[in-house]
This record gives sequence, C-alpha cells and structure tokens, in this order.
Amino acid sequence: VFFWGASPVPWATGGWGDGLDDEPPARPAEVAAAMEADVSPADPMMLMYTSGSTADPKGALHSHGGMTRHATNMAALSQWESSFRLWSPMPFFWVGGFHTIMFRALISGATLVTQGAVDAGEVLETIEREKITHILAWPGTTQALMDHPRYASTDFSSVLGGSLYEQVPADR
Repeated sequence: VFFWGASPVPWATGGWGDGLDDEPPARPAEVAAAMEADVSPADPMMLMYTSGSTADPKGALHSHGGMTRHATNMAALSQWESSFRLWSPMPFFWVGGFHTIMFRALISGATLVTQGAVDAGEVLETIEREKITHILAWPGTTQALMDHPRYASTDFSSVLGGSLYEQVPADR
C-alpha cells in the first residue's frame, strides 16, 4: 500500500509515491499495528452511492469491519491465493469492483491488473504478458475478447479460472 501527500494520522504518512525505491518509513507490521490502534471495525470505511434494487439513489455506509470481514470470507470461499494474477475491468466506484474484486484481492494478497479502458486487443496482450491467472469480467467484455482477431492466437496457458475460463480451449 502506498500513501501520497499529507495525512492527519501517523500511519498514513505520504511520500512513498515520490521515490518507490526509497526505504519505506515503516515496516508493514508497524503500519498495520498503528492502523489497528487508530481504526475500529465500527468506523466508517466508505460511502458508496447506489441505486440498489429499488432504483432510488442512496448512500450506503460501509464499515471497516463489515467490508474486511466480507472480503475475507469471499477470498476464503473462492480460495483466492497470493499467487493469483487477476485482470478485471470492473470500476472501483461500484461496490462490485471495489469490494468483490479489489478489496478481496488485497485481502488475499493477489495481484490485480487493471487498465484505463477496455480495448480487446490490449487486454489479450495484457493477459499473455502479465500471465493473468483469473479473468473477472461481465459477459459483454468476455464476448468482445472472444470476437477479437487476436483471440485465436492468444496464449491462455496461465489462466486458471474466472469468467472466460470455460470459453478458453483446453489446449490453450
């Protein structure tokens, strides 16, 4: 986790982004201990705006404990591992992208690869280059990948699961 800029809490001091090769100001265990001393499970973590199932816009307040507990449970149930390399176009302003993809990846220690926009050819190159193990996308996105001319020659040998897994021929 990298922090940029000033912060009123000592465990979130900025500057890591300025020199990624510099020695971090604290070890991860020290940062985690300081966070635990300052943040309780009941503290608000995020206010996510949603239309929910009623289509009436509302803000849903999520706590640190609720988000962490649910992501931990989801990571365990899905058996995500730190060796996984995930690709997903899910937006982080949406609870599915933020929580189901990003936060669950953080909890499990997996690598999450994202791109600014979905360009099927670039995504296929990324899957191959980054040795993506899991593709997590909506059917429209996976269909766009399958429809791209480069799909037939893409090396999917690193892919272990996800939303494109059933469509990848067994020999690739």
